[in-house]
Amino acid sequence: MGMDCTGLEQIRCIQINLQHSKSATNNLQKITDTEETDIIFAQEPYVYQNRSVGIGKKYRIFTAGTGKHRNAIIIRNDNIDAILISKISDENTVVLELIYNNLEFYAVSIYFDI
Repeated sequence: MGMDCTGLEQIRCIQINLQHSKSATNNLQKITDTEETDIIFAQEPYVYQNRSVGIGKKYRIFTAGTGKHRNAIIIRNDNIDAILISKISDENTVVLELIYNNLEFYAVSIYFDI
């Protein structure tokens, strides 16, 4: 993990639209390993039987709602504690409370239809 000029550790994030594609989802792990990504904001994840699939078991995947998930936040870094805020999360919106070292913050990913 990189260090910024203040000496604090950086959190590396990416946002990606997987377009419900199995092949794009399979390539996601290669991309995030190369980029050493900590948090992935994924729109239109590959879903089978209302579950996001195709993402490595070592990753923590957060989705909400009971319908087809259009959004997910994926945590790769085991040092980041994450709690889903279920009262304001649904199939289109995922809100997490994150704690990393002594830093507490929120991560929000919202899917907007065309």
